[in-house]
Amino acid sequence: MCELILVFIIYIRVRSNGAMVEKKRINTSAKGARNERKSMDFYEAQGYYTIKSSASKGIWDFIAYSKSDWIVCQVKSNRGPGALEMAVMREEMVPLGTKKVLHIWIDRKKLPIVEEL
Repeated sequence: MCELILVFIIYIRVRSNGAMVEKKRINTSAKGARNERKSMDFYEAQGYYTIKSSASKGIWDFIAYSKSDWIVCQVKSNRGPGALEMAVMREEMVPLGTKKVLHIWIDRKKLPIVEEL
């Protein structure tokens, strides 16, 4: 049994041409925080004030507001939310006139994909 597992691990790390593949590890928490900051800067440049949700344990990562409107925003990196998370965001009750927005940051792109829910 142990020999089978060892062979499986080696198979994952060896390409078909025999070259070893080392997967680059990144700090996903820091990456998410960077993308949230970029989204907040995006709205601040348009004249909004922003408030980050502490620890981002709720549905929305931050709130942006101006004299005329309010925005709640969820930020994702390289992929959109799953079907269940998307349904929860769409059904979430927010104050009247508040826009629900999703930002998807793709690696090495200067601007996010912005989707209003």
